[in-house]
Amino acid sequence: MKNFRFFLHLCLFLCSLNLFLFFSCASLPPPYTGEGLRLTVQEALDSYGLPKVTVDFPESYFEGDQWGKRAAELIYSAKESIISTVFLGSYSPQSAIVLDALSERAREGLAVYLIIDSISNLEYTASSEQMKSLHRMRIDGVHLLEFNPFTGERILMLQNLLLREHRKFLIIDGTITALGGMNYNYVSLHDSQNPNGQRDSMYVFNSPSLSQLLLSNFIQFWNEQSWDTISYDMLDEKVTAEELDHNAWVADQFNKNESVKHMFNALIDAADHEIVMLPFLPFLDKNMSESIKRAIDRGVSVKMLVPWDMRKENRMAVQYAALDLLDLGVELYREHEPAKDYSYPLLHEKLMVVDYVYTMVGSSNYNFRSMNLSNELSIVVESEQLNQQSRAHLSELFSHSRKITREEALTWRRIEVLPNYWFTFIGG
Repeated sequence: MKNFRFFLHLCLFLCSLNLFLFFSCASLPPPYTGEGLRLTVQEALDSYGLPKVTVDFPESYFEGDQWGKRAAELIYSAKESIISTVFLGSYSPQSAIVLDALSERAREGLAVYLIIDSISNLEYTASSEQMKSLHRMRIDGVHLLEFNPFTGERILMLQNLLLREHRKFLIIDGTITALGGMNYNYVSLHDSQNPNGQRDSMYVFNSPSLSQLLLSNFIQFWNEQSWDTISYDMLDEKVTAEELDHNAWVADQFNKNESVKHMFNALIDAADHEIVMLPFLPFLDKNMSESIKRAIDRGVSVKMLVPWDMRKENRMAVQYAALDLLDLGVELYREHEPAKDYSYPLLHEKLMVVDYVYTMVGSSNYNFRSMNLSNELSIVVESEQLNQQSRAHLSELFSHSRKITREEALTWRRIEVLPNYWFTFIGG
């Protein structure tokens, strides 16, 4: 297994330079033009044609074990169908609470569909010592699809092989949707205070219009990938007319539709005062850098917080990228270095607040891979209340961090780190 992982990493690295040159030279001009033209956030999001729905105020979960319990409750509440997609799925004592629930409901005759990315088999986090395959769930009647498997013939098509399924969502009966950054594996559903766990987030919306939109997309995507097709009878067109308290825009990025790229562009181009984000692995291409620079040049404060990643290779790659961010004018923060013999649970959360009304949550990192090489799902919610709640959460995280200086970033810009940076840029 270790030899295969090394081979995979080597293949990814060898094609990374060509891929970078191909994608980074592409620009994505906004669909609005005109010197000095300024749009509101709503107008910018609408201009890209992002689907608009209405949602309630969501339940928020930041602890993996608590989300596991809530996910199981939602699964057991289902009456007709359970639809889910995750990047990393594997059986462990921590993920059993969710995966056993899916199997049990399938045995009871409910329609249960689950997509996992095939890279689940190659996971190199702490989960790798705990995980078991999910394929046995088919015996219980779960419809399971492994996306983009690593097979002999696919190895020869490296560019397509790099495309991964990174969305994380759960849809119950076409009315309730949970989305965010947590997977069904050992680290995501662990106690988030445990060094082997992760700090992440999931949001539960009781929104038929959001759920039906994502369900329709899921059926299209599943039927394109599998002979085990789903009938569109699962959709209930009547529920989409219900109006809830908050407007929301949806970026369900699959089949290379670039909707996440559009969402980030719209938010950053239209921001008036401040952008605060958790980008996780902030490796920006030319278009992303230009978007951030435009915002800063017109007086918008842009703040980013990155984790202290206990994986040295990832940490060094982010350190290498720090100088580029600082030279754009980003205020860059990183969590404090942990005390000796202590390990942080990884801060894996994706979150962005814009001004005092808009909040973006979901699976998408603000980096090259999420923009170009991943299926992703994110949502922007227009809600002062959610924005304030998210700001309070961010303030707590920032209180345990420090600001990175340019002098410090210069010391991290070492030529020997460059190969690791390129690999993480493409594959991180």
